Amino acid sequence: MIGTRTLSKTLRGAVALIALLAWTAHGDPLAIDSGQISGAISEADPSVRVYRGIPYAAPPVGDLRWKAPQPAAPWDGVRACERFGPVCPQKDLSAILGIALPETSEDCLYLNVWTPAEAPAGKLPVMLWIHGGANAFGWGSQPVYDGEPFVKKGVILITFNFRIGPFGFMAHPLLSEESEHKVSGNYGILDQIAALQWIQRNVAAFGGDPDNVTIFGQSAGGINVSALCLSPLAKGLFHRAIMSSGPFIWDTPHLKGNGAPGESFESWGERYAKALLGENTPVTLAALRSLPAEQLVAGVLEKMDSSPIADGYVLPGYPARLYAQGKQHPVPLLAGANKDEGSLFMLAAQYKSVDDYRAGIRERWGDHTDTVFALYPAEAPKDFIKAVPAFLTDTRALAPTRATAIATVKAGAKAYLYQYTHVQASSRLKGFGAHHSAELPFLFNHFNIPGVPPGAPDEADLRLADAMLTYWTQFAKTGDPNGNGLPEWPAYDPARDEHLELGAEIRVQSGLRKTYCDALDAIQGKITAAIAP
Repeated sequence: MIGTRTLSKTLRGAVALIALLAWTAHGDPLAIDSGQISGAISEADPSVRVYRGIPYAAPPVGDLRWKAPQPAAPWDGVRACERFGPVCPQKDLSAILGIALPETSEDCLYLNVWTPAEAPAGKLPVMLWIHGGANAFGWGSQPVYDGEPFVKKGVILITFNFRIGPFGFMAHPLLSEESEHKVSGNYGILDQIAALQWIQRNVAAFGGDPDNVTIFGQSAGGINVSALCLSPLAKGLFHRAIMSSGPFIWDTPHLKGNGAPGESFESWGERYAKALLGENTPVTLAALRSLPAEQLVAGVLEKMDSSPIADGYVLPGYPARLYAQGKQHPVPLLAGANKDEGSLFMLAAQYKSVDDYRAGIRERWGDHTDTVFALYPAEAPKDFIKAVPAFLTDTRALAPTRATAIATVKAGAKAYLYQYTHVQASSRLKGFGAHHSAELPFLFNHFNIPGVPPGAPDEADLRLADAMLTYWTQFAKTGDPNGNGLPEWPAYDPARDEHLELGAEIRVQSGLRKTYCDALDAIQGKITAAIAP
């Protein structure tokens, strides 16, 4: 008798072969599990075909607000996938981002696929991009995320929208009570898992390999990648992971508290619900689900966090402990941070006094405040320009990234660590150095587009951009970024502590801010030990 898993894999292989043969014979349109779709040849490059706005789940509206994503409804005929879908409702930050906010709707669970215009000779690696934006703003169809350069490097790129802000991460005791798993929040992570499940079912129809899927993301997207690496619900859905400027293993809220730093998400949700409905209105799920989306966005509280939540189901425990115990999916990892991550974040820190600065440290580091303050001392506000960016860079990005690489190696998988140090000569934010998100135009090989600070690239910029895209796509193909004549990138070894510097020169360095990373690692170990499982 054939086992269930063997039969499932056999059937999936047969479906993939039929889909690939059909595409070779007939081209566009193609069939996916919910119906037939047609795409469009790229206006910029006729060798690339784009399928925009494919529904990967049902609209999470009405009674489905704050519930796990449901299957997309099938359709008859051929669905023209030529326009991007709406994006999750969010605050309009166009004045800051320099890009207009597209149409918004809670009906936002759509994805986009960039493929070769002609059927490939074999199955292509697949890369799923998880956008950043603090899990509170952003969308998968931002111009910088155009996938044409990835297709030219021999991979299929998929971007998508998922629920963000209060739609994606709202937790509340009433929501936990109605859940069969007795949890709430993490709806945005469940959306990402649904997108990965869609890829497993459908990517063969586009010429992609469901057994070679890489998830990659930057900032909050990197945070979400690290959550997926720990979620048992994502097991087997991807095979490599890339985290840029955003591992979250040291700073994770808990659904009910359990001694984790910061407020529990259920407690935060109770305050938010009261703020939305008013102190004199009983809080019910029916009342909360009847509120217009605009009211939920406008009612967001100060210091509201949109983050993956340690809930015991989607995320089974405190991430730092899970990584230390080797409970992440043992997939190859490529991870890194920018040299000056904290320079832009400093603008939002708003420390007006040394006491403010200490309070900001205490909010996260608790009883270890004095030790952390001693690492990044400031005797007066004039010292903030040096202390605060270094503090934010190390604690939010660099140190936890290194810790993730160390844990990955201990779990038996390869890791590759980098630091991005390049400052584009024509950047309008040149004074902020290699700031947060500065690498995105290089990774996606897109310059001079709305919402992206750098200006016209010079030859050095273009060389670095091509090298980065090649490293990333080579890693997606093989689990090793090396090859194609690029400078050798050594796999991470905690004893050697080497990383690749991506700057004016690409070179191997070692001991990246080792004194600070070692000290923070030791402090975090004590915090983790004090948190309930």
